[in-house]
Amino acid sequence: MKTQRKAFQDFTVEEKLNVEIREKAEAERDARVFRAEAEKAGTLLSSANSINTGRLVPQIGYYLLAAARLADKGAFDVVVPSGNFGNILAAYYAKMLGAPIRKFVCASNVNDVLARFVATGVYDPGENFTVTNSPSMDIRKSSNVERLLWILNDGDSAEVARLMKDFAEKGRYELNDAAKAKLFADFSGGVASPEETEAEMRRMREACGYVLDPHTAAELSIDARYILVVDSLLCPSALLMVGTGICCIWAMLAQLWRAT
Repeated sequence: MKTQRKAFQDFTVEEKLNVEIREKAEAERDARVFRAEAEKAGTLLSSANSINTGRLVPQIGYYLLAAARLADKGAFDVVVPSGNFGNILAAYYAKMLGAPIRKFVCASNVNDVLARFVATGVYDPGENFTVTNSPSMDIRKSSNVERLLWILNDGDSAEVARLMKDFAEKGRYELNDAAKAKLFADFSGGVASPEETEAEMRRMREACGYVLDPHTAAELSIDARYILVVDSLLCPSALLMVGTGICCIWAMLAQLWRAT
């Protein structure tokens, strides 16, 4: 975080403006406000976070590359630490482009809005919120889910608008039966507590001297449970685990990871 802040603050360019915003949800709202006001003044702005589809394009490439390298293994599952739903949506787009991805496992922390959504078809942040050690997962309104809704509803913009209206007015929405069937066919979820996240970070540090970021650690904690369950039922040929921060991908390491 200090390195990222320094990169922005020390970036030398004329007519720059650095704005510090504390909360991610606030940042996304203000990004839209900044853009709208700038466009009124004749200036075009963009953003580098996942509310911009341009951010998803290289992530799609990661999954297509992984699919190519796992070609001899056949279909594989992906487990993705998820907050704003961008990375896992990129994986879904990659499947639409031909990557043989079988299941998308949404890894959440105790603020499990997304894990509950993919399990029930109901998007409901609820009233409870916990400050965790994996803050990029502490998101109550995931921007990219709306893009998934459009796909699940076969491009029916009116249905997506209905869902967004329900969310604005009631604080929750529920998919129709057809959309739920599509969601359940492709997605599942898992939850890691702060304690489980710290334990995985400690385990990895002691095993090989590597310090995991907390989001990847939460995901790896979920991976262990997912591998045990899926191996007994589906016997997957490959499991792709996606780490956050440096966007690294580990493939075919699930069993080896637990053997260290």
